[in-house]
Amino acid sequence: MIIGIEHVSFASPDAAEVMRFFQQFGLPLTYQEDLLQDGIRTCQLDAGNATVEIIEPLRADSSLQRYLDSRGPGIHHVCFRVDNLEATIAQIQAAGLQLVNPEPLIDGQGRRVFLHPRSGHGVLMGLVERHAAPQA
Repeated sequence: MIIGIEHVSFASPDAAEVMRFFQQFGLPLTYQEDLLQDGIRTCQLDAGNATVEIIEPLRADSSLQRYLDSRGPGIHHVCFRVDNLEATIAQIQAAGLQLVNPEPLIDGQGRRVFLHPRSGHGVLMGLVERHAAPQA
C-alpha cells in the first residue's frame, strides 16, 4: 500500500520566499504546476528520497487561501506514495475512514486522494499514485 513519503507540503501566500529558504540548503526546484481548477500553484524541490512542496493560492476564493486566512502559513499536508490507488481507496473505505475526495484528483504527476484530518489523527494526508514513467 504505502511505499514511501511522496512530499511534505508547506502552504504560503508567497511560494518564492519559501523556495528561497529551502534553496539556501541546496534543494533545487524540480517541478512547478499551476492547478487552475484548485486555484493553487505547486512548486516542488528535491529533498533526496522525498520532495518539499510549496503551495500558494492563485485566487482569493481558493480553499488554500481560506486555509491560510484561518491557520496561517506552515505545514499543510503530508503525502504518501502508494502502488495502487484503487486498492488503497478500497482499504480506507472498508476501515470506515473519511476521504476528502473519493474521486482521485489528477495532475501532471499522478492521481491522488486526501484522507480527512478527522481520520488521519489531525493531519491531512495525501495518497498519490504517480503516472507511469514514459517508455523511451
